[in-house]
Amino acid sequence: MDKKILVIGNGQSVLIKELYKNINKYTGDNFTIDLFSLNNTEKNCNIFGKIHTFPSFIFKVDNPTLAFILKVFYLKIFTFFISGKYDILHMHYIQNIFNHLNIKKIAKKSIITVWGSDFLRRNESKRQKLKSLVEKVDIITCGNTTVLKNIGEYYNLNTEKLIHTPFGFEALDYIEKHKDSNKNSLKKLFNIPEDSICISIGYNADSGQQHQKLIELIKANSNLQILKDKLFFVLPMTYGERQPGYINHIENILKYFPFRYKVLKDFMNAETIARFRLACDILIQVQITDLLAGSMQEHLCAGNIVITGSWLPYQELKSRGVIFEEVNNVEETGEMLESVINNSKNISTDGNFSRILNFGSWKHTAPKWANLYQ
Repeated sequence: MDKKILVIGNGQSVLIKELYKNINKYTGDNFTIDLFSLNNTEKNCNIFGKIHTFPSFIFKVDNPTLAFILKVFYLKIFTFFISGKYDILHMHYIQNIFNHLNIKKIAKKSIITVWGSDFLRRNESKRQKLKSLVEKVDIITCGNTTVLKNIGEYYNLNTEKLIHTPFGFEALDYIEKHKDSNKNSLKKLFNIPEDSICISIGYNADSGQQHQKLIELIKANSNLQILKDKLFFVLPMTYGERQPGYINHIENILKYFPFRYKVLKDFMNAETIARFRLACDILIQVQITDLLAGSMQEHLCAGNIVITGSWLPYQELKSRGVIFEEVNNVEETGEMLESVINNSKNISTDGNFSRILNFGSWKHTAPKWANLYQ
């Protein structure tokens, strides 16, 4: 008999859609998976059996406190009527609204997946408010073993309820498909000058990527300015704008940037993302916190040199022999970029392709997620 699963999370999330599409693809259609989206989302997605969400008027409420109260009230009513109809409840992205659910009555088994910033960027007070939730659920999963261990130690949890479940990334399969394409031809697709050194600053429009600091550091580096005819900077901002007006703010700063650059704002599907990663040469990824950025894994798989922060929890990649450059603080980034450009021929990233593909492809990760539902 098929297991009935209720997923609660962001129905607009590409990762959630990819996850459940690939669970079905790689493990057989052994589950009936319904979604309750915490965000306004289309209901004609063929990945899920049924898609539920809040009434549309709730999304139009301007007062955050009132909107939250209405969401809690509606979610309680919804879960009351479906109590006992599901075998498994799976909540994505740990958040306060889950504290108001009667988890044990909704399903026989409960799972919560921590995505990264939902734990890492919370202060002590907000973490403590989630303590009863993490104690009530049967399983806690996370895509990074270091962060998963930290969660267990912080809440003093039994290690048996902690399970490592890395996300996969469809773009990796397309990188494998297009890896032998001509690099200049790929650059032309994105109006990136041929034979330029293409440098991606971050990978989304979240201020945690530290765009402004990086722009200022690069601008202030006189040795990089000497090389400016060779360089082309790209700022991918196709998603992740949490602060209204943030993209406009960065674009205003860029008006005084002495280098050639481009801001990407249009949505890209997995294949377009793969082509963009292959068109790049260097990624600067020094965000404040991270779990294990899929975008960074895609750049690594595509053969790019990655500059990242030593404070980020990437021990898992290091243990697999993945090669990347590290800075100890964001202020070192300009000098590191200069060094990488001048020594790029001596930095070998050849082994990263197979190491990342074997670690982050859905065909390897989807079965691990499916095992949660057995």
